[in-house]
Amino acid sequence: MIRLFRAEEGETLMEVMRRADVGLNAPCGGNHSCGKCRVQVMDGMKCPIGADEIRLLSEAELAAGWRLPAHCKGPENGRFACRNRI
Repeated sequence: MIRLFRAEEGETLMEVMRRADVGLNAPCGGNHSCGKCRVQVMDGMKCPIGADEIRLLSEAELAAGWRLPAHCKGPENGRFACRNRI
């Protein structure tokens, strides 16, 4: 399911999703060590790909917009759309 979110400046996607009470599988607590919390960013979000994402996600996943929400900060306009991998 695709959901729309609004981020405060500097908030990570994980913080936004937790605030919105979205179920997020994050056994490592957002420490970039397990890669299970991945979400697909659909629109409105651009952030550099981090070393942990390169290590934990495939090239195909990164190209399709899959990201680790603990790594990414919200967009400048404060709105983005994403879906959680179930």
